[in-house]
Amino acid sequence: MRNIILETTRKTLLNEVAGISEIVRVWAKILKNEVSEQAEEHFNKNIKKSEPEEPIESKQSKPEDDPFYWEDENSKGYGSSSKSRWEDDWFSYKKKYYKKRYQETTPYTYGYSKPSYTSYTPIQEVIVDGKKYPEEYKKFSVDKWIFKNSSRIEYDHRNSGYDNQGNYIVYFNVPIMSLTEGAFIHEIKHAYDDWNRMSHGGKPIRDTWEVKNIYTPDFEKLVLGGSSKYPQLGPLIRYFYLGSKLETPAYLENEYDGAGINYLSTARYMRDFDTKRFFNKKGEPAQGLEQEFQEMKKLDIPIFKKYKNVSDFLNYVKKYFNQRGEDIFKRIVKMKAVHGKPIEPKMEPKFVFGKPTKKVTTYEPEEGNSIGGWSYSRERGWYKDDEDDYDI
Repeated sequence: MRNIILETTRKTLLNEVAGISEIVRVWAKILKNEVSEQAEEHFNKNIKKSEPEEPIESKQSKPEDDPFYWEDENSKGYGSSSKSRWEDDWFSYKKKYYKKRYQETTPYTYGYSKPSYTSYTPIQEVIVDGKKYPEEYKKFSVDKWIFKNSSRIEYDHRNSGYDNQGNYIVYFNVPIMSLTEGAFIHEIKHAYDDWNRMSHGGKPIRDTWEVKNIYTPDFEKLVLGGSSKYPQLGPLIRYFYLGSKLETPAYLENEYDGAGINYLSTARYMRDFDTKRFFNKKGEPAQGLEQEFQEMKKLDIPIFKKYKNVSDFLNYVKKYFNQRGEDIFKRIVKMKAVHGKPIEPKMEPKFVFGKPTKKVTTYEPEEGNSIGGWSYSRERGWYKDDEDDYDI
């Protein structure tokens, strides 16, 4: 199995440049256009809001149905009961006047048809045939891309993969009408990683250690807002998510584009993470911290259940975060160096009420700096020490 993973990694790296996949970006543009076209076609076909019809007296209506018609034993129709022609004409005129006013203020009453509206249901599914794009299909062979409308934004790693007929199917749960190109790239990168695993005989994402021990349905609920129930430990959930090996490749693509979160800051936070703030001066857990951890252990998240108390858990978190933060930091630095991007955008001082704010310092490499198998010189810039030295 180890040989399969190494071979899969090697082949994947051949199609990537410092973690950035061109084929992912090509498919992102294709699928974004396909989704837009199918959504627009669905919209035009289903959103038929008819204009109110012209007021036309119904042929089936009877005069007696008109609220301005009355009769008695001495008169019929719209006149008065008086035998005076003048009074009869006057009543006829007044009734016509009030009837007109009534129609103007209440246009859809007697003798008029009401406007009709067809209810619009947003598009619920978009299916794209991957073989429709043969050149791209050769490099990333997905037979069907299926987008299901959802309030979430996720690559469905639990259901994606080969079906019984040997077709490779990718599922996404996303808000179809409002997905950005950055979100397309992020989720397609997840699908690309999974396809590289399965197409070369490796384990799918759903069978990895992270998914089984951290990325459970209960963990996903915490990510989606449930962590707010745990005011002290809840904020750690964000970094378990962002720092996972599952998410790193996708967020690296977003960092390349300068979109979404500042992933470099995330890497620094995790690399420098310390647990001191969780303990008092005597080294005891903060008030309520142990109870909070015991409540979290009731969730179906095996990594939490592994530790008896919050102190042991936080010691693990520190070690795990520091390692993942260091790894992510190196990957980002390498990616930006290879692609000629500044490690951090330079920030110029801003003026507020005529006074300059404090200048923000940025990372500037110096002669001889070395990070993750890459070295820096003023003459050459960033260069790789040894092609086989460092595997991203």
